[in-house]
Amino acid sequence: MIKTHNITGLKYLCKCSRKNYLSYKGSGKYWKRHLKKHGNDISTEVLFQTNDLEEFKKICCEMSLTLNVVESDDWANLIDATGEDGGVTHTNPYWLKDYKHSNETKLKIGEASKKMWKDGKGKPSFLGKSHTDESRLKMSLASKGISKSHEHIEAMKKAAKNRPPRILDDEIKNKFSTNMSNMLIVMFKCNICNKSGNYGTIARYHKNCILNPNFKFIETSERATDIIECECINCKNIFMKKRKEKRNTCSKKCASILSWVKRNDLTKQ
Repeated sequence: MIKTHNITGLKYLCKCSRKNYLSYKGSGKYWKRHLKKHGNDISTEVLFQTNDLEEFKKICCEMSLTLNVVESDDWANLIDATGEDGGVTHTNPYWLKDYKHSNETKLKIGEASKKMWKDGKGKPSFLGKSHTDESRLKMSLASKGISKSHEHIEAMKKAAKNRPPRILDDEIKNKFSTNMSNMLIVMFKCNICNKSGNYGTIARYHKNCILNPNFKFIETSERATDIIECECINCKNIFMKKRKEKRNTCSKKCASILSWVKRNDLTKQ
């Protein structure tokens, strides 16, 4: 049977063995995400009914190929219908433990993905979401102590060289400057050792505290008293420094000594 979304017009070819087939919404992964986003306003069209399983499989394969449900953008099916349960491991090769896509299939998947992003239909799966503190801690612990191989490092260098330069307008630069200023001025307190500091300092020197599952940074009402905003005379780069910091050069390592001038005393604002 065919499930059609009455608002978007997207279709889904499926089967159902229930008596009340109208209550069946469909179980495809892409189809279920579509229903979650656009609602369950769907209609049902019965194409074929039989008690003969072999005949049913044959009709399913023919309809799936005739309607081109996998390649067409009008359908939500990710694989061709076979008349069997798509999620059962012993009937669906995509779920077998040792199953691997052929090089031809991988090439097709890659081309389809490129076309999707080129047409503006691609969407990052994590867009608008954020990791929980627990997930961030797990990812941090999992990556600690793991050194990258030489091949990995060279691949990263190659990717960085081929990456187009990012051009920032004045508005974005000012936002970066403001955010960095706030990170240095706002004081945080560690709930494990009760020590205070700005975000950069407290994150760097509280590695043992971070391992504690109850670890948390708490923003305090205190503000740093020794932060100065500076501007480089040569490259116009804006950076922050501590009042007592013995720095004589720009943070971008300009050649000339004493190449920066004081702009603002952020602690007085």
